[in-house]
Amino acid sequence: MGLRMPGEGQTSFSGTDEPRGALERSLVDSYRKLARLFGHLLSEQSLDSLLEEVAVALDGLVPYDSLTIYRADETTRLLTPVHARDQWAEEVLATTMPFGHGITGWAVEHRQPVLTNAAHLDPRASMVPGTPIEPEALITVPLISREKIKGALNLYRIGEDANFSTVELELARSFADAAALAIDNAEIREALEHQAQTDALTGLYNHRYFHERLKAELVRASRAGDSIALLVFDLDDFKRVNDIYGHGLGDHVLQTVGEVLQKLVRGSDVPCRIGGEEFAAILPSCDAGDALGLARRLADQLAAIDFDPAGRITVSIGVAQGPQHAANPRELVACAEAAMMTAKTRGKARAVLFQEGETERPVGTTRGDDVRSIAHLKMLQSLSGKLNRLNGVRQIGDAITSELRTLIDYHDCRVYLAEGDRLIPIAWRGELPEGYHPWEHIFMTGQGVVGRTLEKGQAQVIPDIFECDFADIPVKNTSGPRSIVSVPLTFGVRVVGVLALSKLGVGQFDADDVRLLEVLAGHASVALENARMYEEQRRDAERARSLLEFADRAAKAESFHEIGNETAAMAQRLLDVDQAALWIQDERSREFRCSAHSGFVGDPSSEKMIRLRIPAAEGERLLGHLAGPTFMTPEEVEKFLTLDAPIRPAAVTPLNSANGLFGWIVAREPVARPGHFSEERLRLFASLVSHASVAMQKSLVYRDQKETAEIAQALLEFGSELARVEGLDEVLERSVEMAARQLGAPHASIWLQHKTGGDLLVAATHGFDEHERTILEATVLDGALADKFLRHDSPFVMHSRDAEMIGVDPGVARASFAVAPMRLEGSRHAAIAVAAPALGEYEFSERKMRLLAGIANQLQLAINNALGFDNMEQTFLDTVEALANALEAKDEYTSDHARWITDTALLVGTKLGMDTPSLKRLELGALFHDIGKIGIPTDILRKPGPLNDEEWEIIRTHPELGERILAPIARLADVRPVVRACHEHWNGGGYPDKKKGGEIPLESRIILVVDAFHAMTSDRPYRKALPLEVAIDRLTKGAGEEFDPTVVETFIDVLGVHPELASAH
Repeated sequence: MGLRMPGEGQTSFSGTDEPRGALERSLVDSYRKLARLFGHLLSEQSLDSLLEEVAVALDGLVPYDSLTIYRADETTRLLTPVHARDQWAEEVLATTMPFGHGITGWAVEHRQPVLTNAAHLDPRASMVPGTPIEPEALITVPLISREKIKGALNLYRIGEDANFSTVELELARSFADAAALAIDNAEIREALEHQAQTDALTGLYNHRYFHERLKAELVRASRAGDSIALLVFDLDDFKRVNDIYGHGLGDHVLQTVGEVLQKLVRGSDVPCRIGGEEFAAILPSCDAGDALGLARRLADQLAAIDFDPAGRITVSIGVAQGPQHAANPRELVACAEAAMMTAKTRGKARAVLFQEGETERPVGTTRGDDVRSIAHLKMLQSLSGKLNRLNGVRQIGDAITSELRTLIDYHDCRVYLAEGDRLIPIAWRGELPEGYHPWEHIFMTGQGVVGRTLEKGQAQVIPDIFECDFADIPVKNTSGPRSIVSVPLTFGVRVVGVLALSKLGVGQFDADDVRLLEVLAGHASVALENARMYEEQRRDAERARSLLEFADRAAKAESFHEIGNETAAMAQRLLDVDQAALWIQDERSREFRCSAHSGFVGDPSSEKMIRLRIPAAEGERLLGHLAGPTFMTPEEVEKFLTLDAPIRPAAVTPLNSANGLFGWIVAREPVARPGHFSEERLRLFASLVSHASVAMQKSLVYRDQKETAEIAQALLEFGSELARVEGLDEVLERSVEMAARQLGAPHASIWLQHKTGGDLLVAATHGFDEHERTILEATVLDGALADKFLRHDSPFVMHSRDAEMIGVDPGVARASFAVAPMRLEGSRHAAIAVAAPALGEYEFSERKMRLLAGIANQLQLAINNALGFDNMEQTFLDTVEALANALEAKDEYTSDHARWITDTALLVGTKLGMDTPSLKRLELGALFHDIGKIGIPTDILRKPGPLNDEEWEIIRTHPELGERILAPIARLADVRPVVRACHEHWNGGGYPDKKKGGEIPLESRIILVVDAFHAMTSDRPYRKALPLEVAIDRLTKGAGEEFDPTVVETFIDVLGVHPELASAH
């Protein structure tokens, strides 16, 4: 199996893209499968099962012959296969690959997907040992999560004709995101499992794992008749080290003890830190004698270390053996602890083996403190286990505030979670001063006692907050709490939160309280960080699912307005804000208006904002400032916009400008949550806006295509109607009536100049009452004045005052008019005018003006033909030809080649012996063969270079669009199949229906050959015309593949008889 690495720019794309309808259904199906897949990622499935789901789901959308998923190690820069569906799976899974090696390594190294349909031909391909070399197509996609390489996804199709399409590449990329998240989640679970089992300071196993493992080893020893030894020890007088020399040195001592213990135990032993300065070691298959030997070596090595300036330390060690001393884990621990206390009683710095009836405890003034410490340790152990079983940060915060009351009698207790430089309250218990709402009070780094704790990363003990210069006292209450202790929740080197307690009175917290809270903070920080990572995973998956659902709904939305409403609602929900709005620039006024909003209705202070109109200059200046998601204060907003409405801090993201789409989406920051927009939320905002922009741009393109098709259909209907009437009067009467109806105007009129330079008289009217018609028929427009208004090349709007200036009676000039000038034979002027209603909203939109221009163009030809007494068939054909040229003028190539192709195609058809009806179909089919291009964007038709895959997909829709445009005209029913099939190939490789051979109408086969020759011998935006000999050679080589061989031979014969055809264009 080849793994090919392509060079720069050598990615190859092939394969036939699906029709638009099928493609949309496929995309919707893929979104649903992705949504289900991301939902499964939230479950506790294994990595193998999740990757198998990815493979199965992907096979249903992008069928493949082979699949491999690699896992990446960025430290070693190696790719290791973790999932394979392949005949040679065993060989694939046994082969690792370095970054940069082969196609897969190249994709990972450059973080770019690769699609190549000839992977086996690349000399740089890397072959998996033991697999055959076969022709194959390959998609490889790097798996990226949290901006880190997690692996690669490879799909293969085997065979000479194997290929993948660009649409399939995009689907593979979407499913690669799911695979990346699955691997990332597996790594996070492994890391969480490790963190849940180990102590962050020493790296030894923690209290929770100690009890789990001790229970398992006792069960094993009992079943096997084996023994297990347990060492429990703590550091003598360690409190003195912390109190006198500080916690920094104390942490160093604990780390060193952990390192010494780790070095002394065997690989099968389990060294643990079970709380504070207390350690333990589980020694499987070990008796008491060997355990005592280990204990003495440990004591000796530690006693030899000088912890400057604290000096040397000693340890008291208790040893117990199971199941001889106890078969129950808690009882065995109690035995070892009893032996440890006996060691302390006998003078410390020694190891004691547990002996029933010979245990001793220290006596004297310290007994009460020791009993209290042991009681606290038991409670902390119980609380630690409870915290580790919880998955929510607020659940953990509530558990801390609730359980801590059994250890310290506080007035109030608060738990904060650190988010960047902010502390967010997650739990509060106790009495509150009147008017104080803790959930709304967020502390910044350095602000108040808890902010100082976050900044310094050290406990803060405040005997009296009224004597503290940095204490933040939101509600001063002399009868309230005075003493405060605040300890950091530290995970590794990061402060992930703060725990704060207060008591009534002054100086209520002693060193033991602080030490107790610091021990609790060590357990709480691990639990909080684990819960936060779990919640982040869940939120990431939920957001990914929400974005996929949004993309699905946006794809199904039937209008731009519906997409806007979906976008505003999703922004409000996804970003967790109160209000969100979409602002779009109006095409005609150029003002920016709120086109969709969510959360504003019902808020009187905010409703005014969504009714504002922002001037073009201000809105465009704001867009020039926005490079991406940007958080803006009211002062920053006022630098760009003049708004007569309350302004709040907000995140603003520009839409991706394309296809005339200009605007932005704004999400207002919640009043109660300053600093709400984190970097993560801004990145999420950018992703949402990207999806929304694509959906809105597609909607605009669809709207333009639909509008263009509607205009074309209206014009063809208009032309068809004109072709059925006889005489000038009937032409004028039908034209003025149809113009008013198609433009939705209440009045319309046609004005003619009967001689060059003469006055204009009304020739036909529609919608006027008898009195108004009498006025119009008596109106004579001065020719000289009218010439000034009719020199325009395109329709224009004339207001009532302008009409009065040239002699139109005020009684009929009550509203604005759209006027389309016409130039008749003999340099005479004419015009068709349609009037807007006097009342109500009516706009001469760009669509209406384009339609009026087309009507005037056809009407001009019809009038000229009628005046010249041309026969009706010629009138119809000339109108059709003018329509084709007028509507296709957007493509300079298309606009001048329709007649040449028509004339040449008729010569070929005649030589082939076609009858008269067939020649008529051929003539009309040639004339209309590219009429569908009126629905193709101008920038694609005039692109000065080769088209990309997406542009080709749009171009290939024009035969079907042309057929739909001709559908309303009954007399063209037998021409429509010819137009639809003009791009079908002899071998079935054309479009849109993949017809081949005799299935393709002969007329279409002729047009294809003539059109191809014309294209090759004409100058195009991206190349010069080919020489005649080259064009003929290509036709000849294409015979039997793309072209009908008989038609090619006949066409070449025609060129020989009519050489002028080769130079006539």
